[in-house]
Amino acid sequence: MGSATWEKLSAFCAAIYGLATSTAPTPLILLQGFSTALSVPALVSSLRGEGGQTALLLRDLKREISRNWRTWLGPTAGVRAETLQLAIEAADRVVDLIEFRGDELFRVERNHQRLADLVVDAARRRCPDDYCGFAAPLEATYDREQGELNRLFLRTIVIGALNVLQGTPQAEAKLQPWFQRAVLSKLGAILSVAEETQARVMEIHETNTILLARIKTTGTEKRATNAGITQAAVEKLANTVSSDVRSTGQAIGELNRAVDEAIAVQVAKKDRSTDEPSDAIYLRIAALSASGEHAKAAAEVDDALAKWKAQEIARQMKARQAALQLLDMGFQQDALRRDAVSAANRLFSKLVVNNVADDARFDALSDLCRAWQKKGIERGANFDLAITIELARLRLSIAQPDKQAQAKLGLANALFNLGNWESGTLRLREAGRVYVDAIEAWKLLDRPEKVAAAQMGLGNSLRAIGERSGDSDLVVEAIGAFSEALGRWSDLGDREKRAETKEALGVAKELLGWQRNDASLIEEAVACYVDTLDVYRPNGLAIEWAKMQANIGRALSSEAKITKDISVFDRARRYFSEALKVIDADNDAMTWATTQANWASAIAMQADLIGSATLIDEAIEKYQSALKQQSSLNAPFYFADSKSGLGRALVTKSRLQNQPEPLLEAIRQFEEALTIQAMEDLPLDHAETSRRLESARKLYQERFKSKGGVC
Repeated sequence: MGSATWEKLSAFCAAIYGLATSTAPTPLILLQGFSTALSVPALVSSLRGEGGQTALLLRDLKREISRNWRTWLGPTAGVRAETLQLAIEAADRVVDLIEFRGDELFRVERNHQRLADLVVDAARRRCPDDYCGFAAPLEATYDREQGELNRLFLRTIVIGALNVLQGTPQAEAKLQPWFQRAVLSKLGAILSVAEETQARVMEIHETNTILLARIKTTGTEKRATNAGITQAAVEKLANTVSSDVRSTGQAIGELNRAVDEAIAVQVAKKDRSTDEPSDAIYLRIAALSASGEHAKAAAEVDDALAKWKAQEIARQMKARQAALQLLDMGFQQDALRRDAVSAANRLFSKLVVNNVADDARFDALSDLCRAWQKKGIERGANFDLAITIELARLRLSIAQPDKQAQAKLGLANALFNLGNWESGTLRLREAGRVYVDAIEAWKLLDRPEKVAAAQMGLGNSLRAIGERSGDSDLVVEAIGAFSEALGRWSDLGDREKRAETKEALGVAKELLGWQRNDASLIEEAVACYVDTLDVYRPNGLAIEWAKMQANIGRALSSEAKITKDISVFDRARRYFSEALKVIDADNDAMTWATTQANWASAIAMQADLIGSATLIDEAIEKYQSALKQQSSLNAPFYFADSKSGLGRALVTKSRLQNQPEPLLEAIRQFEEALTIQAMEDLPLDHAETSRRLESARKLYQERFKSKGGVC
């Protein structure tokens, strides 16, 4: 905390001390007439400009605050340094904003606890939206414990500084001249009520005299004396009631009730001992009450409560940190055993421990979903995406009716993101079902852009399932979903979303053309990709433009294989080459690997058709490059596809070179692919790779077994 902040706080505390203490002799009725706001920053500035003895007073106060503030604050073992620093910064900022009404400031009657409470209340009024915690929480980011600590810190500094000033010789005498010039000179407006004030003062005196006489005759004074309450204390009670109640009859009843309350305090102390700290505090309070020092007794209570609050905040913070550490340890074990459900629940529990309000948890879970999805995609980690799915399920479970559609779409997207990387279709099928629910929910809310987004997701899910299962009818359904989405994006005039949907439609048509051996469908796919290039440009959306180049290259390769037109392979090569000038393993590793594998497939098909050993070596090299980024963990479907493609290329190499080694390596690649391409998950791929594996084994037996090879 810098010197300037200490100076600011010392001047602030001295100013409010001067305001409260210098006006003690002034009748309260006069001060109630001063209703204009006191600009505390202006008064602080005035005080700091006094110079002389007042400047020395402020210097000494600054030194005392800087030395002792930690002691005043009490135990902070469980409070982190950054948390405490936020409280310091909050106090530094808020004292520049505080203003009081004259009557509320002067009512504190030298009571430091009440004056400190008044300061905190004034801070709360001036900071209704302040994260620093001087006001009630209005934002989801509000930290209740931080707010408690901020208020406690400001209150502690004020009380500590006032205690120092009270114990400083001639402190009030040094502040009196400043008070006369800076404050009382502004009270001229109340002189017009002087006569009324004098009459009220006389009325108070007469009522007090009547009360004191009455309590002697009714036995009230005797009851108080027998309970250990001094006569001076009773007289103070009478004076307080007289000042507050105008009716004499009402005042007598109020005084009797006040004495009864004072007696109850003394009776209760009989059950107390000095063994417990709270009992010792109670005995001190009772003694002060018996002598009529009710303000000091109240201050004793406030001080004890402030210390308890500080200890309780420290205890709660320490307990919270311990709980968070345990949850982190549990999360680590969940990660090791790959239990995404438990891991997601621990992340949700951290929100609860951090006091995230119920109505803010939906948005907090949304933030967690985005963070884990981004992490999973960037790291290529399936477990991160599995956590995203479970977080999305939790979000859906707490979603209010108006958030159900959003939560369903989020869950569907999470399921698709992982399902698209995995080898099976289970998550993809669930994603499809949830997308259908999301479409209906968004339709009810009349949100066409959200309906289109959900239709896009549904189309992607159906296309992926159709590809893996070999069910071309599902691919036709995907084309229908994309076409509906495309119509909505066109109506909305969203060119980028329209281009994105055109790409997805092209992928589905390309797949259907491959499945049905229909070159015309693949030509339609190429037209879709080309149509996106008016939006995806190399000097604008460069990555998207490069992906379209790769898509066109892949589609042309499929067309060449169907038509047996070798020249089309050369066209495909140019598109792949353009794509890889932009996409690399650093800026988009998975797309780069997929593009390498697709290019390798095209080269291998061309090499097989024309019998080129040079081209087959190039294809093998590209497959191997792709597999440096793909693994059975981060992208099992694409990993298995590349393994199978590499096996096919090696078989071609063995056939062209009449060598057994490539064939043996091909057999190994097919076997590794089949560890992912299970019959129940990928029946079409499983059947194709199994057929190629058996063919490779048979070829080895026929060609190379006689040479001593072993398979």
